[in-house]
Amino acid sequence: MSDAGLGSRAVRGAAITFVRYGGSQALRLAANLVVTRLVVPEAYGLMALVNVLMQGLEMFSDIGIGPSIIRSKRGDDRAFLDTIWTIQLIRGTSIWLIACMAAVPFAAFYGEPLLEQIIPIAGGTAVIASLAPTKQWTLNRHLQLGRLTVLDLSSQTLGLVMMIALAYVWRSVWALVWGSIAIIVLRTAFSYLFLPGQNNRFRWEPEARAELLGFGRWVFVSTMLTFLSQSCDRLIFGKLLTMEMVGIYSVGKQMASAPQEAVGHIGSNVVFPFYSRIVTSGQLLPPVFVRARFPLLVLAGWGLAVLAATGDAVIDVLYDDRYKAAGWVVQILALGAWFTVLWSTNVAALLALGQSKWMAATTAVKTVANIVLIPLGYYIDHVQLGNNGLRGAVIALAVAEVVQLGFSSFAVWRNGLAPYWQDLPLTCYVLASAGVGAWMSSNLVSNNIQATLLGVLVVTLLWLPLGWPLLRKLIRKEGPLIA
Repeated sequence: MSDAGLGSRAVRGAAITFVRYGGSQALRLAANLVVTRLVVPEAYGLMALVNVLMQGLEMFSDIGIGPSIIRSKRGDDRAFLDTIWTIQLIRGTSIWLIACMAAVPFAAFYGEPLLEQIIPIAGGTAVIASLAPTKQWTLNRHLQLGRLTVLDLSSQTLGLVMMIALAYVWRSVWALVWGSIAIIVLRTAFSYLFLPGQNNRFRWEPEARAELLGFGRWVFVSTMLTFLSQSCDRLIFGKLLTMEMVGIYSVGKQMASAPQEAVGHIGSNVVFPFYSRIVTSGQLLPPVFVRARFPLLVLAGWGLAVLAATGDAVIDVLYDDRYKAAGWVVQILALGAWFTVLWSTNVAALLALGQSKWMAATTAVKTVANIVLIPLGYYIDHVQLGNNGLRGAVIALAVAEVVQLGFSSFAVWRNGLAPYWQDLPLTCYVLASAGVGAWMSSNLVSNNIQATLLGVLVVTLLWLPLGWPLLRKLIRKEGPLIA
């Protein structure tokens, strides 16, 4: 495929991924607005602990199955794919068994007996998800993302409808548990029914196993560290704070991370495959690295600046008074998420170059930063200032993102890539536009709806000079945005 053709497919894939993730977040938000009025915040706190355990088990056993299929020259080979699917099923079953064994001590540690019942049931999603065929990764490898988008959104829609119905009837955490299970069951079933390509069967090819484990050993280390770095907040808060406060924090974090996760999805589903095709074809990556990430950074910068400017007002508009404290959580974490976006685009390039060890190293740096900074922030806020400690810990999380970005920038520089001149001015632009939007929305209008609208308008106008040329180029089809 020509460079122009690959670039055009990448742009289409990015647009589809944005629709896919944006639609997913819109569905989650709509469901949350209903469910939070039917169940108490403590239910979200319990699910936050269940999710952190399951994510931990999944990430501690991650060996890079998806990325291996995407970047391997054997990514379309049946024997390779069947072997990987077999390993995937073994991994999923193991995760569920470990979750069952961990349920009792985990519940005892947090003093929440109900977790003993929830965890074994919720853990079954690991087995269900592992049954999904590898053809989803094959489509991703070739940047054919349309069917995956329809599959994700349809399964999520149906699952969330079930969750809302259960919340109306039960008014308890079990609505969240079974609703989450329904989404995974539907997605796995739809992947067999509606995705093109052959389904997998049991196979064990030593060469395929060796290739997967050779690439995946550093992915395993990296994802293990990623879990520790991303879950320090919930693990610590679950012990120090009430379940109500953990639930409120979880609501704020979910909203603040939406733009970051959207770009992360585009990075893993589009930019990483695009970089990998460039590298495997024998071409040089540096000439396209900065150009490929620029549209993503503009999109993320705008979205995070909007949240940083309007997060407090948005929470007041969408949620009842029990969740008011989530407003400032959104604002602080949105600014921290910008540095995570920069890091994720760096990591996509490092993985394409086969440098998964650098991904592990940058994540280790963030893990250490979190372990040091979160208790320090909590101590300063709680002991020195007399507050509940949450605000100081949240600020510490944002600072840890800056530390991680600094190390990843060094890593890409070592591999011949230089994003500094792009990162520094865009970072200043995010901070300045968020500050202007926050000041105007809080000082020039009298209610939260007006503050939200004004903040969105101001930030959008400030980002328009950067975003409009890209949008116009895409609309007029004046060549690929990524080339």
